[in-house]
Amino acid sequence: MQTRFISLLILFIPLCGFGQSFVQQQERIFRASESQWLCAELVKVNAEYFNCSPKNTSWKLPQADSLSFFNINVALHDTDRTAFAALLFPNNDCNRYLKIISLCDLYFPLIRKKAEAKGLQAEYQYLPVLLSGLNTSSRVNGSRSGLWSMEYLVARKYGLRIDESVDERNGGDFTTDAAIKYISDLHTLYDGDKVKIITAYRKGAPFVNRMEQDRGELSFFDALDEDSRTFIKFYAYLKAVITSTSAENQLSNYFDILGQYEGVFVEDNLQIASMARVLQVSESSLRLPNPVYSGNTIESTYRRIPFMLENTIVSKYRMLKDSIARYEEPAAAVSYVSKEKYHTVKKGESLGIIAKKNKVSVSQIKKWNSLRSDNIRAGQRLVVGQGSTVVPKASNQVAEKKPEVIRELPKANDPVKPKEKKESTAAKEDKSGKTIYTVKSGDSLWKIAQRYKGVTEDDLKKWNNCGNKITPGQKLIVYTK
Repeated sequence: MQTRFISLLILFIPLCGFGQSFVQQQERIFRASESQWLCAELVKVNAEYFNCSPKNTSWKLPQADSLSFFNINVALHDTDRTAFAALLFPNNDCNRYLKIISLCDLYFPLIRKKAEAKGLQAEYQYLPVLLSGLNTSSRVNGSRSGLWSMEYLVARKYGLRIDESVDERNGGDFTTDAAIKYISDLHTLYDGDKVKIITAYRKGAPFVNRMEQDRGELSFFDALDEDSRTFIKFYAYLKAVITSTSAENQLSNYFDILGQYEGVFVEDNLQIASMARVLQVSESSLRLPNPVYSGNTIESTYRRIPFMLENTIVSKYRMLKDSIARYEEPAAAVSYVSKEKYHTVKKGESLGIIAKKNKVSVSQIKKWNSLRSDNIRAGQRLVVGQGSTVVPKASNQVAEKKPEVIRELPKANDPVKPKEKKESTAAKEDKSGKTIYTVKSGDSLWKIAQRYKGVTEDDLKKWNNCGNKITPGQKLIVYTK
């Protein structure tokens, strides 16, 4: 009964299309993996490791006619070994391979622990190396994402959250839990046949079932298409290379890298863009150590998982977190365009794929089309855009204006220097200390208060009988103290 239930659910998982050859796609995956931020940070802290010393460049690569894949032997040809060696050691250089096995040092202990807890062989640890290059930000064919390159429907079925704010496929711990549970269910469905399990994970159960029905007298492996056979061969080859070579373990260096970050729990929902502006850092520097956040909102209640910040900006964040919560982007002129957009479902597409293509959420598509489930069929016509769409039109003045530098708060022992008086067309001061300030585009009460010593946001509200909202051109009374 359980097997039938699993089989029926998996039948709804779309097949993954492969327009490129296996080698071309694997090259793209590895290239993205070796350029990820963790590898870049490792190069900074241990550059000597990547010198490719003679003992590394003389590594002996597998030359056998067949290699072990779990409990079967897979035949390799000379062309296979040449292509596989070029994937791991492009231009006979070992830098890519060193980065890959350094990532193995980081992730393999976690994967082995979770696999063995489910009664699975440790050899499954090599699967995400091929699928994503152990890259949490991996994207393959538009529908697969994260460390385990999971399909949208599979991830949702195994409890991962994917929406406009978060994509949990890009995590590590709970993403691995979901992947191992999925492999365990496939293990039950296919009676432990590793070739079928790996192929079903990658291409879907319908593909495996069709191959099984049509194979005739051939073995299941021999009946597979060339792409699937090459994947199995490279799996065996990669395992043979990793187990037969040795390099300095990089786990302690990764711990040192991760030790440069501290987790903070936000008390209210915050916007990543607002945090970047107020803390004066790039958005990418905030997103890199937090790959699960695919949108802009950091949720205060999200799994009680901290948001990772570099140690150097944690104290600044704690001082300015109220300002981050209140920060508003500069106003921009907008126009409204009437838009009702349709999409005809193609074979293999899911709601997740369609939603990403059209930059909307799955819940919006379901609402617009009165769908009660995620099930759709090829040829079905769906509304994927509805109502008026706001199109920002930034004026030249806003586009050319340089970001305003938020001044640092003085340290406890620093003498406070008096401000130099500068003439300004935005504010005019009379002899009584009363100043009329003209609000500019991008101003907030907090920013304006910073211009005047001893003035607070509450002062501005009281003097002008206003709330937090101010508009460009508005005149504000300021009493200098």
